Amino acid sequence: MSLLLLLLPFLLLSLPLAFKVLLSGKTQLRLPPSPPGLPLLGNLHQLSSLPHRSLLDLSRKYGPVMLIRMGQVPVLIVCSADAAQELFKTHDLAISARPASKAAMKITFGARNISFAPYGERWRQAKKLAVVHLLSPKGVLSLRDEEVRRMMERVAAACAGGGRPRGEVELSEVLFEYANAVVYHAAAGKESKEGRTATRYRAMVHDGSVLLGGFHVDDAFPALGWLGAITGTDAKLDRLGGRFDEFLSGILQEHIERAEKGFNGNEDFVDVLLSLQKDGAGDLGLAEMDIKAITSDMLAAGTDTSFVSLEWAMAELVRNPRAMKKLQDELS
Repeated sequence: MSLLLLLLPFLLLSLPLAFKVLLSGKTQLRLPPSPPGLPLLGNLHQLSSLPHRSLLDLSRKYGPVMLIRMGQVPVLIVCSADAAQELFKTHDLAISARPASKAAMKITFGARNISFAPYGERWRQAKKLAVVHLLSPKGVLSLRDEEVRRMMERVAAACAGGGRPRGEVELSEVLFEYANAVVYHAAAGKESKEGRTATRYRAMVHDGSVLLGGFHVDDAFPALGWLGAITGTDAKLDRLGGRFDEFLSGILQEHIERAEKGFNGNEDFVDVLLSLQKDGAGDLGLAEMDIKAITSDMLAAGTDTSFVSLEWAMAELVRNPRAMKKLQDELS
């Protein structure tokens, strides 16, 4: 009798799973082709350290649209331009929200930003703010010209013998500082206190990319989320979230103090957000965490994507001397 009482909770917990298995045989969904996987791992064992190449190899056998299982989580894989266009243009609402991973929630202040916020009216309002007040061509062009001039001054100083042998210039560093300066200038103003440098921010963006892009057990096995505390991943996420919070709190405090002193210069994006917060922000309801999250989103997304594009463009020009010569002739 005591044994039956001991087993009763486990039997009750297993009933929903049993019903799910029984019902799954009666409701046949039209799903894409799927490579066979293991009962618990799914298709994880078929992914190498270069998963995009592993997925390409699988797509050659199972087609450009296939369904794989990352542990317990089903994932739709699209490996052709036509299928991607159909998905993003015709069925964009079906994929408009990202899964709320633990890493994203910790780094983005609970998905209060634009990149990870769920699709809805609040997301549309936040995106509209960014497009109107930060990403307008007129506002960015004037800042870009000024930052290009400053970048060329840094390059000239480096070529004149600024520490590296033979006047060498570390282009990755220069391009990141340029991209960061343009976005930072538009989003949070040109002036910044000592310590709030491109180098410091680049380190945070890099660490965030590693943690967001890395493999987390609970993403594939939600029931094993507690492992993050044992492996140290949760602690890393908490520390990085704290660094972003400190960085952004400093930006907000500078703007609040500047407004209290009667600043009447050109408004940047943070000024706009603080003004909307003061006025009620309509339906958006901006809290301090929202302003931090949206500002961080703009700084990280605008800096990293622009920098990577510029770096790859320079790499391709170096690999193609004819294109480089044509560009130099156009500039001369």
